[in-house]
Amino acid sequence: VFSLTGLDDERWPEDVFSRSMMAVCLLKILKAAGYFPGQNSDPDVYSDDEIFIGSLLLRHLNVLQFNAHEVYELLRADKFKIKPCKNNLIGLAVYPKSSYFNHSCHPSIARYNVGRKMVCKSLHPIQKGEEVTDNYGQVFYFKGKADRQRELAARYWFECGCQACSADWPILGQNDKPKWRSKEDSGQLDFLESLYKVGADFMENGDQSQAKDNLLESINGMYDLVSPNYDPLIRAEDKLRTCFNADGTVVYSTSVRITNPQEKRPIDESQFSF
Repeated sequence: VFSLTGLDDERWPEDVFSRSMMAVCLLKILKAAGYFPGQNSDPDVYSDDEIFIGSLLLRHLNVLQFNAHEVYELLRADKFKIKPCKNNLIGLAVYPKSSYFNHSCHPSIARYNVGRKMVCKSLHPIQKGEEVTDNYGQVFYFKGKADRQRELAARYWFECGCQACSADWPILGQNDKPKWRSKEDSGQLDFLESLYKVGADFMENGDQSQAKDNLLESINGMYDLVSPNYDPLIRAEDKLRTCFNADGTVVYSTSVRITNPQEKRPIDESQFSF
């Protein structure tokens, strides 16, 4: 964790001062709690070891800004149908190996949590030697390039140069015409799109295994035919991501229905676990 990126040398004085004060505050809490053996009773006098721990606190505060991953559980209202559902943030964690994945606005993996463990799975075919990318919160099909670039620069201090940004791919709903990789094959593409819809149907009705099989076959087939920003292909990837989320930690709760007023509340609420 210590060796992960913290961009210590690029921080401005006000930021360094703020984080230093936070580190001092945390160090004082440790000292007051008797964390250090044989410590000086004076709260304002620090040994070399205590100062060293303070410097580690500051370093890790810098690291957390760029390397903390959200830990989610999936809230579901129905044990048989996947919707309504929503990701519920329950904490943050640092997974050092996952921190080495660079960002892409069209990531090649999805991640979900099983308890404290993070699981990463591919969303589309990854060729030998191709970079495996994660997403830091801004996918191209929900948000335009300018907004994504602004948010990434503010939060992570870099300008994204992924394919979606370089080619300025349109958001979802604006690219329903396929760009063929080689020979046009409308019949095969129609079949693969129908396969995606069947997979989405299975997903909606709670059969995640069949849904993933159909979605994966659809995605792999469409990748051979058309460019990756084709709307039905992106929709299939997004459905697959939802299926993966359902493989993680799931909590069944009527609160999901409360926050989705268009969904009818169940008559027998005893079917839900809390």
